Amino acid sequence: MKNFTLLIFSFLFSGITILAQPCLPEGITFYDQQQVDEFSTNFPDCTEIEGDVLIGWIGTTSDISNLDGLNQINKVNGKLFINWNMWLSDLNGLNNLSSIGDSLLIEYNPSLKNLSGLANLNTIGRSLIINYNDSLVDISGLRRLTSIGESLEISDNNTLTSLSGLENINTLNGNLAIRGNPITNLNGLNGLIEVHGNCAFNNNHMEDFIGLSNLQNIGGTTYVTRCDSLENFDGLENLEQISGKFDVSNNQKLYSFTGLESLSKIGLDFWVSDNEKLTNFSGLNSLDTISGYLLIMDNEILENLEGLENLQFVGNFLTLFDNDNLTSLQGIQDIQHVGTVLSVWENEVLQEITHFNHLQSLGGSLDIGFNPNLSDISGFSELTSVYAIAIWNNPLLNGLNGLENLTFVEQRISIKNNPLLLNLFPLSNVVSDSMTELIITGNERLSECHAKSICDFLRHPGTTIQIHDNAVGCSSIEEVNEACQSAINKYSAAHLIIFPNPAENEIYVRLKSNESIEKTIVYDNFGKTVLIDIVTGTSINLSGIQPGIYFMEIHASENVYHTKFYKHH
Repeated sequence: MKNFTLLIFSFLFSGITILAQPCLPEGITFYDQQQVDEFSTNFPDCTEIEGDVLIGWIGTTSDISNLDGLNQINKVNGKLFINWNMWLSDLNGLNNLSSIGDSLLIEYNPSLKNLSGLANLNTIGRSLIINYNDSLVDISGLRRLTSIGESLEISDNNTLTSLSGLENINTLNGNLAIRGNPITNLNGLNGLIEVHGNCAFNNNHMEDFIGLSNLQNIGGTTYVTRCDSLENFDGLENLEQISGKFDVSNNQKLYSFTGLESLSKIGLDFWVSDNEKLTNFSGLNSLDTISGYLLIMDNEILENLEGLENLQFVGNFLTLFDNDNLTSLQGIQDIQHVGTVLSVWENEVLQEITHFNHLQSLGGSLDIGFNPNLSDISGFSELTSVYAIAIWNNPLLNGLNGLENLTFVEQRISIKNNPLLLNLFPLSNVVSDSMTELIITGNERLSECHAKSICDFLRHPGTTIQIHDNAVGCSSIEEVNEACQSAINKYSAAHLIIFPNPAENEIYVRLKSNESIEKTIVYDNFGKTVLIDIVTGTSINLSGIQPGIYFMEIHASENVYHTKFYKHH
């Protein structure tokens, strides 16, 4: 009897071992209902499938209507794809499935209503994808799922109104995409704390982000686009950082960013465009850093930038483009750094740019153009350095006040088609040594272009200069040169005495101030240096130069003076 008992025990143990063995390393595809029904007969001991399992075939509809014949399967080590099954209404038959090693894809099953057959599924090694199931109303059958290794995508399920069933997922190492489902919120994702990849939300009926209250960090890009019922970001109160791009575009009812009060950093670009009801940026009060672009474009009733008061750093472009109702830049007054271009372009009713008074430098250009009501750009009082300046087609702009502290322009100054602009004197402090291009054209009333920086630049050979179609006094290079020389002579005459003039072989130079003369340079009428005198006294020997008209540049201890003299025989 004892031996018989041992024999029975040994047989049972051996049977259990056989049942637990992996099978079908090459995977299996079920094309029709007959294959499903015969699985337990053809593979009686197969409970753990090593390869991929395909139920239905991509692009070819099957007659599979139930999965009862697969009841013995408890593990799939590869992928499980359930797709293109016209008559499959549930997943009963997979009730013992606890683990999928790769991805679970459920797509194009038009009769599928729920996922109740997956009630014991605990882990998915890679991604869960549920797309294009027209009758799916319930995914609560996933309530025991605790781990998705990579991404979660639920898209274009026309009758799915709830994400309930995913409450136990707290981390996604890949992406999150919720698109094209008639859900009103994101309840069901309440356990989610972190998404390491990208997020995409595009749902016409989604009103807010309630359901993501525990989400703290998004590691990639976040798209919130074409959510036609979205009014704000309520539900994201604990989100602190988006490491990639943040794209908020084409949301018809979005009126504010409330709900994002904890967001302090966007790792790449922040694009806000085509949001018809957006009036300001309230809710982003903690945002201090945008490492890439800030693009604010085509928001029809955006009035101001309130909500961005703590923003200090934009790593790349800052562009305000074609916001038809933007009347003020109030809200952005604490910004200190823009990495490349600051562009204010085609804002229909914007009257003033007076809120950049903490901005000190631009790595790129300052572009202000095609703003039909802009008259005041005085908000750049701390700006000292830019790569270039382009001020174009601002019909009411009558001055450049606010640019007085600008001392360095690396490449170009371009002032075009500003019909009320009168002078360029606010640019006088720019050191133009490295500039390569100067364009002053089409400014109908601009008659005074002889700012010191412009005069200095005109003496540089080999540079690109266009000056035309401005008022008399600034309608040509020759006119500006003449005004420059006149201004220089007038200034120098008030501080300088030279005699005799005309001179023969010697000329005397004296300053009316207490400054000492350090060096004198003499140029001929073509700008060529003909004499450099390191002054040891007050007289300069002219015996080595030919008779003619000359220009003298006198470097004193505190200033540089210019004058003109004649040498005769």
